[in-house]
Amino acid sequence: MMRSAFRDFACERVMLVEQGDIIAARTIMTGIFSGALHGTFAGSIEPNGRPMRRELLNLFRYDGEGRLAEEWVQYDDLSFLEQLGIELEVADRASSA
Repeated sequence: MMRSAFRDFACERVMLVEQGDIIAARTIMTGIFSGALHGTFAGSIEPNGRPMRRELLNLFRYDGEGRLAEEWVQYDDLSFLEQLGIELEVADRASSA
């Protein structure tokens, strides 16, 4: 999905840290938003030709036999959507209560 939506798409692990059965990875994705992004968030997002940079933090836990047991991922969807040209409004919690 990302490769079809972003020209020159790259996904690079820039840091790995291991402690016991946990590995943490910092990952950076980059590309030029040149094709429609389908199936993400709410439908299809049309390209804007702008560069994108998305940083992720992955945590992997391995079992005693070296098999992947769990994975957690953290990323910033707000800045990603802003780079795609999506304008979001922040709800005023006081007026919605």
